[in-house]
Amino acid sequence: MKKAILIFVLLSFLLACQKDPTSWDTSLSAPLIRTNLGIGDLIPDSILQIGSDQSVAIRIEENIFDIGIDSLIAIEPDTVSKIFSIAPLLQFTFNPGQTFYNSDESFEFNGVEAQLSQAILKGGKLILNAENSIDGDLNFILKIPKAFKNGESLLISETIPAASGNENGLLNREIDISGYELDLTGQNGNEFNVLAVQFTLSNPANGEPITAVNSDIVKLSVSYTDLDVQFAKGYFGTEALNLNESSIFNAFDGYNDAMIDVDEVNAELSFTNGFGIDIQASIFQIKAWNNFTENSVNLSNSLIGSNINLSRAGLNGYDPLPSAKNYVLNNFNSNITELLELLPDSIFINANASLNPLGNISNYNDFVSDKSRLRCDLSLLIPMKLSLTNLSIRDTTKLEWPGNENFSIESGNLYLAASNSFPANFLLEINAIDGSNNVVLKLNPYLENPEGLISGRNGDEPSNSLLKFSLDDYAVNQLKNSKSIAIKANFETTNYPETVIFNENDSLKILISSDLNSRLTF
Repeated sequence: MKKAILIFVLLSFLLACQKDPTSWDTSLSAPLIRTNLGIGDLIPDSILQIGSDQSVAIRIEENIFDIGIDSLIAIEPDTVSKIFSIAPLLQFTFNPGQTFYNSDESFEFNGVEAQLSQAILKGGKLILNAENSIDGDLNFILKIPKAFKNGESLLISETIPAASGNENGLLNREIDISGYELDLTGQNGNEFNVLAVQFTLSNPANGEPITAVNSDIVKLSVSYTDLDVQFAKGYFGTEALNLNESSIFNAFDGYNDAMIDVDEVNAELSFTNGFGIDIQASIFQIKAWNNFTENSVNLSNSLIGSNINLSRAGLNGYDPLPSAKNYVLNNFNSNITELLELLPDSIFINANASLNPLGNISNYNDFVSDKSRLRCDLSLLIPMKLSLTNLSIRDTTKLEWPGNENFSIESGNLYLAASNSFPANFLLEINAIDGSNNVVLKLNPYLENPEGLISGRNGDEPSNSLLKFSLDDYAVNQLKNSKSIAIKANFETTNYPETVIFNENDSLKILISSDLNSRLTF
C-alpha cells in the first residue's frame, strides 16, 4: 500500500505540469466491506438472555390481559335542577342578608352496579348554571357537606347577576373537583351511591332590598361530569366479567415463515389480583395465532376449564397489595412447546372472572384503586437449543472506495471471506445499492459457486469460506454507482431439524475485498 501511495505521489508531482491528462492502469487489492453479524442480529437484545457460562436463551414477558378500575366503575353524569318562585304570592321584598331559599338535594351515581360508600376523585368537574329574572343580584351558595378536601367541605359561593331589561342575569361556572373525597351514604348515612347537596339563595348582605313578583323565577342547575375515580369502597356485588381478550405478541416480529423446533420451553402463567375483591376466574381457552401462516394452537393444560381462586388484595393507605397465583407450564404438563413453535403474533384468551363468589363477606369493605389491576402475564424462557430454518438476518454496509476523485474501476473480481461460528449454514444474497437504497446490481449471478453457501462451524471451530465474484463490464459499471452492499443471510441450523446449541460468541464475520483493475487519471 505504501508503495502504491508513493507511486501515486511521484506521478502527481512529475506530471503536474503536463497539459494533456495521463492515465495509469494498476491492480488494486483492497477491503471494501467489513461486517460482523452476532447473536444480537438473530435475536433482539430485548429478549436475549446471556448466562454466566455464555449460554443463550430467549426471555419473553407478555401480557395476556390487563383489567383496570374502569371495568368496575363507570359513573354516568347527573344533574340536579331546581326552580324558585314566590308564587302564589303576588309580590315579596327581600332585605339585605335575608335567605329566602334552601333546598337539600342529592346526586345519585347512576350506572354503577356497585354499592359505594366512599370515593376519592382523581378528576372531575361540577358545572353550575343559574338564570335570574329578578331585578337584583342574588347570592347562590352550593354546599356538598360530605365532599372533603384538606379536611374542609366543598363550599361554593357565587353571585347571580340581576336581570337587566328583558335580559335575565346568567351564571355559568365550571369547578374542578379533583382530589375530593366523597361520602356516598346520603344525608342520613344509610344509603349508597348518593351524594347530598345543599342549595341556598339570599339577598347579599351588602345589597339593597329586592322586590320580586310572582312571574319572576330563578333557575338553578348543578351537574357533574368526567368523574375519574382514584379509589372507591363499598360492595361490588357478584358481577361476572367476560374476558375475551386478544393481545399482540411481538416477540417473534420478523420471523414470519420461519420454522423452529424447540428442545425445551419453561413458562409461567401468572394471575394477579390488585382489587380488594375476591375473584374466581375460569379459563376456557388460550389460543396462539400466527396471522402470517393463519395457523393456531390451543394451549393444553389442566388449567383450562378449571377455577382459579384469587384472594382479595390488601391495602397500604390507598395503595393495593396484590395477591397472585402462578402456574408452571413445561414440556411435561402442556403443549407449550408446540404453541411456541407456531411463532405466534397474537394470543387470545376466553375466560370470565366472578366477583365475590362467596357474597358480601367483607361487609361493604370491598375496594378498587386506580392502581388496581386484574392481570394475566406469560413469562417464557427458551434455551437456545433448537433448530431453525427459513430465517434471515440482514446487514447493509457502506462501500469503502479509495478516496480519490480520479479513481475508477475498469474490471476485476470481488472476494467474500467469511468466518462462521454459528451452528448454522447461511445462503447469502448480496446486492449493491445506490444512495437511495435502490438495488443497482445483484451480485449472486457473478458467483463462481451460485449457491453462495457459508457452512456452519465444525465443533467449536469456526468454518471459513471464500466466495469469488467474476465481474463483467456491466457489473463493473453498476458497481461504480454503488454506495453500499446489502447482505441477506438466509439461516438454517446445521443438520436441520436436529437441534443445536447457540452461545454468546456466535458470529458471522464477512470481509469483501477486491482484485480490481483500476485506473488513476491525472
